[in-house]
Amino acid sequence: MKRRRKVSSIFMTLMLMIPLLVGLFGLKSSIVDAAEAPDDKVNVTLHKKKMDEFPLEYVQNTGSEMKEFDHYEGLNGVTFKAYDITKTFYEQIETKLAQLPNYPNVSESERETAVKAVMKDYQFVENDNISMGEGITANVNGKDGILTFNDLPSKENGNYKVYYFAEQPGADYTAQAAPLILALPALDGSNTELKDIHLYPKNKVANEPVKDLLGEGTEALPEAPNGYHDFEIGKEIHYQARFTIPYQIGEMVKNDAGEEIATRYSKLSFEDEVTHEQVQFNTVKVKIDGTEISANDYKNYADLTMINLKTDADQDGKFPVNSKAGFKFALKLSDKTAAEDQDDFNMSKATVDWIKQYAGKEIVFDYSITLTKHTAADEAIGNKLVINLGQHGKDDESKDDDAPKIGTGGQKFIKHAAGDRNERLQGAEFVVVRSNNGADEYLSNAIDQGTGEAKWVSVRNNMDYKDAKRYTSNDKGELEVTGLKYGDYALRELKSPNGYQLLNEDFKFTITQGSYAEAAILDVANTPKGFLPSTGGMGILAFLVVGAMLMISVVIKYRRDHHEVI
Repeated sequence: MKRRRKVSSIFMTLMLMIPLLVGLFGLKSSIVDAAEAPDDKVNVTLHKKKMDEFPLEYVQNTGSEMKEFDHYEGLNGVTFKAYDITKTFYEQIETKLAQLPNYPNVSESERETAVKAVMKDYQFVENDNISMGEGITANVNGKDGILTFNDLPSKENGNYKVYYFAEQPGADYTAQAAPLILALPALDGSNTELKDIHLYPKNKVANEPVKDLLGEGTEALPEAPNGYHDFEIGKEIHYQARFTIPYQIGEMVKNDAGEEIATRYSKLSFEDEVTHEQVQFNTVKVKIDGTEISANDYKNYADLTMINLKTDADQDGKFPVNSKAGFKFALKLSDKTAAEDQDDFNMSKATVDWIKQYAGKEIVFDYSITLTKHTAADEAIGNKLVINLGQHGKDDESKDDDAPKIGTGGQKFIKHAAGDRNERLQGAEFVVVRSNNGADEYLSNAIDQGTGEAKWVSVRNNMDYKDAKRYTSNDKGELEVTGLKYGDYALRELKSPNGYQLLNEDFKFTITQGSYAEAAILDVANTPKGFLPSTGGMGILAFLVVGAMLMISVVIKYRRDHHEVI
């Protein structure tokens, strides 16, 4: 572990020195005579690059364009100021040299050491130097992060200039590279003086995951004002998560002899999980740089696990207890060195050799879940993506993002006798109906084969509701409707409890946030039926016979009396 910390410390020192050592290729100025310069102007182009981590190894600016930085994304909108620091730079060198015991008779190596020290610890005071202007990095000829300072004097009175390029506050970064110092002349490999000079200042910027809940199209939904976005059970709910693969994913850690001993990254995994049980996970697609990566492409270098697939549920559609829908995509990386475990090292190296082709590219996960009939109603269900990152010799870190919450609504009812809430009624049977463009439709038990969602069916005359989803009050008179979006619905009674009249109109209710709570229970009352008694004997027939006999006797008496009068 001490060795790891030592190596890490050396790497960090190198990273901090990268921008300061830019001008070292100008140390050859002593071998170039001023008269050999073809002109006295140079153009300096800054290529501003953003990184999630600084490189492990020092990459020397050459003054020419460098393909080593092509895969890093350019950073626009960064302001730089250029200064001529020739006078103060050489004054500080002389101050260093004056501290030597043999000054002024110093050696070339002592002078070079002093120059390096000033390059590293140069004390910049703005008012002591000459401003050469400022500019902002932008897209130039299709490349981002470009800023050119044109026609900077290369020398004055035969002496070469030294320039200082300082980034101004306000850029979006987590760590800023130190200012660049350019000591002219800049020479290429054949000692030819460069007049068009390219420098690569770097910034460490935040690389955070982004996770979205998608609407009907591909637009991300905002946070729901009422706590969560409501969905019917059975509807496929889509998410998208994005993250930029680290630019340095392919780097190797080396020992003092330059031998590769470990991969820089020892872990990169993507884990997604909902907060509630009884949610179904459907499928996930992995895309990098806009192209879908199939399992055959990554199977040797990454593992994909999906939890709570439809096949994991029992016959009633229930998933195992404590099992939550989600997925895990993990690269086969390891923190083992070659000396500790050769097989693990080889697997980790093969993985970074594969994934480094995508360094700096965006990896995207498109996936979906479905709420089921066993999903808790009226609860906000979160769905967090966690990215775990590990680097050799460092503590692991994690990054996460959570999309807006989702949920489904519900309503509870009590079925009781009219006028007496304590007389609960069992066996009342209902269907749920809603109005759609002025026409009634009922909730079916059937599943829409195209969407997998619950199916709503138009109500027709003399319908028997054979395939309708039915809700029946239990022995406590209780029933509940769950798994619905917010909106207006109604209970339509198909069968009343024994001895009670069927409701003559639908019982209307509205699903909202909180409607499933105990305090929001709705009462549905039934009126008893009114029947004349029937005991199985003469019953009403006796009354009819007696009544008929009385009527006959009245008629006979009337005729007799009438005849006598005539």
